[in-house]
Amino acid sequence: GSSLTKLGIHWMQAPDGVFMAKFELEGSDDPVAIAYAVDGEDGETLAVQGVSSRIYGPDEWPLMVGLMNAWHSSHRWPTASMHPSGSSGTVVADVNVFLPVGVNECQLAALVAMATDTIAECHLWLAEQRVMNHSKVADIVSSEELEQWFRRAA
Repeated sequence: GSSLTKLGIHWMQAPDGVFMAKFELEGSDDPVAIAYAVDGEDGETLAVQGVSSRIYGPDEWPLMVGLMNAWHSSHRWPTASMHPSGSSGTVVADVNVFLPVGVNECQLAALVAMATDTIAECHLWLAEQRVMNHSKVADIVSSEELEQWFRRAA
């Protein structure tokens, strides 16, 4: 929590110990909730997950899946995926950062800032591309492929 505070991030802690923050991304009307948790058997991983507040219906999934594939072709991190909820879903971007033994508070703050920035970059890029490519949905993923994906996800 103190690393988040030092970075000027307003956060709250959930009952399970996960730190949560909400970001309004400049240039996007989709706020992103970011969760920070120390994970792993010995607390050796900082798991950071950014969830878009935008709900995507089935008609938007082909576009978003295509855009996430385009993101992954040029970026290793964060990984972006659609998390389904019924026939709708949200975009989630994940980063896992290795925490070296003896990491100090300054180093931890830098790792948190890097993870937060990359998640914000991913969500902004996807939002910009969604607006620019909205008319190209049919060219990205066929409805048959989308139906197969929904069946697998259910």
